[in-house]
Amino acid sequence: GNFDMDPIAASEALARAEQLAAGAGLMLCIGSSLEVYPVAQLPAVTLAAGGRLAILTQGRTPFDDRATVRCRGDVVEELEGVMAELELEPSAAQCPDGQAFTSPSIAARTGSG
Repeated sequence: GNFDMDPIAASEALARAEQLAAGAGLMLCIGSSLEVYPVAQLPAVTLAAGGRLAILTQGRTPFDDRATVRCRGDVVEELEGVMAELELEPSAAQCPDGQAFTSPSIAARTGSG
């Protein structure tokens, strides 16, 4: 099916994403070729602002040469390895649409949230 978004809402969402990308010390890019624009420009925004990239995807991306971390294995296995290395435990969380998913409990480790 087609994905339709109000052009004004899309423009606002992209502006917010660029703002967040510019402020990110590390951008984690998971399972993406980083070739679909306008979102594909976000890693460049992070790099230009002095941030770093960690890319977890099996295929090549235009940012491979500039990534601080580049993992080419299975995304789930790679993320489990990252979580283990950072000593993070998965915790139950919820997507905006109400569906459950599992994510690392960063707030518990950092004391935020």
